[in-house]
Amino acid sequence: MTELSKLLEVETGELMASGLHPGLSGLGPLLWADGENVIFSNGRVRKTQGYVGLANLAARPTGLASARKATERTTYVGAGGAYYGYTTGAGLTALGSGLTAGGIWTFAPYGEHLVACNQLDGLRYWNGTIDAAITTPFADAQGIFKYRRQVFAYGGTNPQTIERCDVDAPTDWTPTLLNDAGITYGRSLDGAITSAWVFGGGGGQYVGIYTTGSLSLYSYVAGTDIYSLREVVIPGIGAASHYSVVSVGNKQFGFSPQARFWMTDGVGSQYIDEPSVRKYVEGLLSLDRLSEITGWHDAQNSMVRWVLPTGVSSFFSLGFRYDSPIGWTRFSDSVLIGESATVWPYTFLGKSGRLLRGDMTEDDNDSSAMSAWIQTKPIECQNKRKWKEIEKIELDIVSTGTVTVQLGYSDHPLETPDWTTAYPVDNAIYLNREDQREGPYVSLKISSSGTNSNWELGRFALYGQMGALVET
Repeated sequence: MTELSKLLEVETGELMASGLHPGLSGLGPLLWADGENVIFSNGRVRKTQGYVGLANLAARPTGLASARKATERTTYVGAGGAYYGYTTGAGLTALGSGLTAGGIWTFAPYGEHLVACNQLDGLRYWNGTIDAAITTPFADAQGIFKYRRQVFAYGGTNPQTIERCDVDAPTDWTPTLLNDAGITYGRSLDGAITSAWVFGGGGGQYVGIYTTGSLSLYSYVAGTDIYSLREVVIPGIGAASHYSVVSVGNKQFGFSPQARFWMTDGVGSQYIDEPSVRKYVEGLLSLDRLSEITGWHDAQNSMVRWVLPTGVSSFFSLGFRYDSPIGWTRFSDSVLIGESATVWPYTFLGKSGRLLRGDMTEDDNDSSAMSAWIQTKPIECQNKRKWKEIEKIELDIVSTGTVTVQLGYSDHPLETPDWTTAYPVDNAIYLNREDQREGPYVSLKISSSGTNSNWELGRFALYGQMGALVET
């Protein structure tokens, strides 16, 4: 028997966890050409965790926020013409209904109470018992946020203004000589305000105020003008929608209408998308549905995730790992919105008609299979001019359920690989004779599609023979 040669080995480390490059073809990616529902961490790649279904919703959720109350934690959900509160004790309860559907919901939890905005009906107030309209000097708002001890509304009827309620009085928005309600005009802004998030959470020093093309900073200064707006501090990092900006500690990540992903600390900024991601997004993004873009912080995976619209009514999703090594991944799990795990020990999420929570111990997607796959680029295995015949695959993989591996051969890096039979994963896999094909380029693919399936890959190696030179 001819001794097998090790033609390729990829070990645990930065290359294994280098992320996906879905916009690149041929030899362009570092290692992984494409995949779905996979997470890169600790030098390895694994299937993403699953979700537990919590409750049915009457419409697609467009807003999520959580708050810790005196006796319990609550997640607020806006869907269609209603908004809800979810607790572990009572489950999902409608707080306000019969409102206009079609807007994006934003929330400002205020102690035991809540201010809600759906962009279409003015502000709503939940006092713990009943829902009621708030009388304001403005007809509607693009969104709201809480900063210090006040609630703020931006955009809408007055697209370049920020209005605020009185201190500790979220239903009092009419300015008088005896209160601290008021308005700040952004006369030098380069457009309407599209998003606003506090750096460092609700107790942060600054609020990032975004238009479609720039970042300005809003802060408390006291004195006659209680709040100050430093306009257009950083141009070029606009926000496509309220939820296109994600606050992570003292940094904010976002997506601009120019189809660019960026990061800022309020002092400087940088683009975080690489050419492959930019090309992929530009080929799918629906520019007339930018207001539907959502993003959230997935703290469990050190990742910021965005959901972007494509076509008339569909969506696609990308995740950016900001920890080392940085990298991108794709999702096809039907999740449309998420909320950072700051109040609960897990992330709350929503898909059409359902409220979910993330669960690191769950394999499935709300009782349905969570399919996952990942595929390398065509690899030349030492010499692109020689034929390879792979006979053995070694995998450092931990798996449950149905997980398979395949090899693909191609004569050219731009060709679609000719895939072998799918083999159940194991530490050592010997290919059937009919699958010991020849080709100058080899690809490897790991897949799982059944329920109760999970896997994590830390290393792979290919063994076989290297043949004669390829004819040119």
